[in-house]
Amino acid sequence: MASYPNAAVSVNGRTTFCQGDSVQLIVESNPVYTYQWKLDNNNLTNVTNNSYTVKLVSGVYSVKMTNTLANCAVTSGQTTVTVNSSPASPAITVNGQAQFCQGDSVILSITDNPDYSYQWKLNGGTIGSDTSRIVAKTSGTYNMVVSNIYGCYVNSADSVDIKVNPLPSVSNISLSGSPSFCQGGSVTLSVPVTTGYIYNWRNEYGLIDDANTNSYTASASGTFQLEISNSSGCAVKTSAVSVAVKPSPYKPVIESANYFKDKCPGESTIRLSTSQAIANYRYQWYKDGVSLTGDTLSQLELFEAGNYKIEANLGGCTSQSDVFNISLPDAPPKPLVYVRGPTVWYLACSNTSAARYKWYCNDKLIEGADKYYYVANRRMGDYKVSIANTLGCYSVSDVVTIPTGVTGIEDSDMFEGLNIYPNPTKGLFTVEMDNEIFGELMISIITEQGKDILSVKFEKATEHFSGQIDLSGQAKGMYIINLLIENYSATRKVIVE
Repeated sequence: MASYPNAAVSVNGRTTFCQGDSVQLIVESNPVYTYQWKLDNNNLTNVTNNSYTVKLVSGVYSVKMTNTLANCAVTSGQTTVTVNSSPASPAITVNGQAQFCQGDSVILSITDNPDYSYQWKLNGGTIGSDTSRIVAKTSGTYNMVVSNIYGCYVNSADSVDIKVNPLPSVSNISLSGSPSFCQGGSVTLSVPVTTGYIYNWRNEYGLIDDANTNSYTASASGTFQLEISNSSGCAVKTSAVSVAVKPSPYKPVIESANYFKDKCPGESTIRLSTSQAIANYRYQWYKDGVSLTGDTLSQLELFEAGNYKIEANLGGCTSQSDVFNISLPDAPPKPLVYVRGPTVWYLACSNTSAARYKWYCNDKLIEGADKYYYVANRRMGDYKVSIANTLGCYSVSDVVTIPTGVTGIEDSDMFEGLNIYPNPTKGLFTVEMDNEIFGELMISIITEQGKDILSVKFEKATEHFSGQIDLSGQAKGMYIINLLIENYSATRKVIVE
């Protein structure tokens, strides 16, 4: 009796499949048998092996096996295969542009079906959750896998390539100076330049015309910001910078009620003032380009010729007047003040032939001080002398300070050999010196109380000088001897017994 092969059909252990699946149906192989596969009892063409690989459709599969030696046949057991339908392949809708700038996004979606499950993929990797739409923010290829209740799935019919372009790099705005400045000034705003970038400056009103470089010079108040774009059209904005322009004061105008060109004002000082003083302005006067210390009011009194101007200051912003020229052609030259101390302070004017002298201490007139010299004794302060010629034109010296900051000309060692004898004296004494000073020698005698009692003039024409002075008849006590020759001065004491 002939034997028969195992006629059981194997379908990989299961009988339920999805549309489009491929499986292998197989029975035991025997070289002396031929095979005829059948679907629903209908022969399948050209399927004569012991196995059959097919994209399944639903139905009953069997196989008829014939022993070619014994001409015997057997039909296998029937295998029922169920093929479930797969979901329809969805089309992806792009709600926006598939190419956009970093920070933006686009919505990808398919038509929703409550019986389906969804899985989005980016470059083959699983992303997102079970939803029919996704917000795409990253470059790459997006597609969708759709599943039904049978576990059958299908990939979306198309995929979407998303490209996210990078933004330009951005730096903080640098300033060439302070963002707060006076009217008429400016500040330059800038960022480092990058090849290929496009620059557009903006203020609170929008784009600024013709401001399309990496720098902008602001001369008006406002809020400024730079918009930077790259070749992809992606743009960013810098942080805003506020610029404030402070108002400048009105230009002051100098006027004078008692100055007339080329005429001396007499004993009165010349008074200059700004025509329209403003209460919240601060003022500074200048003479020949040098500030006059302490002259911060809108008015100025002066003796000297020169070029004067006034500067108005409002919150640190300044404006200067035109130059006001004071010309005093008949005034005497500006005098010097010679100072000697410290036991008794003595001041002398370099001009000993002026028509008038006025001495001042701390800007107050010293009553009775009307000679070319003044004995200050030990009264400290700021001193100056005003001199006038016969026309009444005045000039004033610089200020000298006793005891510190003294200006003028001090004793020279030219008087090192000065000798006064006898001292003490009964009244008559000799003044003797050896030096290379020549000219008119003025010797004045002053009491300790500062009273001038004698003034003698000598002519020193040789290196050696000797002269006598008689104080006979004067009260006993100490007297101050002041000597002045050329620009040199000296002070000595003599005692009358």
